[in-house]
Amino acid sequence: MYKDKLLTEQEYEVEAKKHIDWLNWIFGITTFLLTLTSLQFAQPWKVCFVGSFLIVPMYIYGYRSFPPSLIILRGLRKEYPKDDELKELTGRLEKKFHGIRVFISAAPFWISMVFYTFVFGTMIEFFGFVLPWIEWIKT
Repeated sequence: MYKDKLLTEQEYEVEAKKHIDWLNWIFGITTFLLTLTSLQFAQPWKVCFVGSFLIVPMYIYGYRSFPPSLIILRGLRKEYPKDDELKELTGRLEKKFHGIRVFISAAPFWISMVFYTFVFGTMIEFFGFVLPWIEWIKT
């Protein structure tokens, strides 16, 4: 049977954290560098707008991306739909190690998204307080 080959919750936690960290660092660096590059232009918010066609799908992919073990567990759950233990394990792992809450809980995500939001927000008068900060970064 498959039960003797399943990962323990601790092993899955290690795998899920590696997966989440990798996504957060790659996406965080990409978002930050795109935003930093946009500062070279007269109206950086326009570059951020065009970059949003890269940023938004990238983060949607990150949200929908799962560690390989969870993909296998979901396949097993479809193969054995009456196994309550497997359903409970999959549900618990999905809740604990997947979702937007887990994805946005890392510093690379927050730093890059705050920077991106401030630069992109300069098209709105409300974000005028950011302009001196952006000029300081440009110099």
